[in-house]
Amino acid sequence: MTHSPIQNALREVREIFSQSIAQMILCAVVLLLAVSGPFGTLDAIPFGPRLAYWAVTVPLTFAVGVITSARHALLSF
Repeated sequence: MTHSPIQNALREVREIFSQSIAQMILCAVVLLLAVSGPFGTLDAIPFGPRLAYWAVTVPLTFAVGVITSARHALLSF
């Protein structure tokens, strides 16, 4: 059975997100961004909502990047 490039990319995302080192790095990035408040979030958003914002934004953008990269790599073969 042949899988589509997007299915392979999603499988790769699942594999990466299941690794504890990736989870620790993403948590560290979320915490760093929540504390430092880049892009005006420090002044615009209180800490709790800012932490939630970055907790959604970081993994989502990471997943989009992995999917885009994996899909591009799979399509270039």
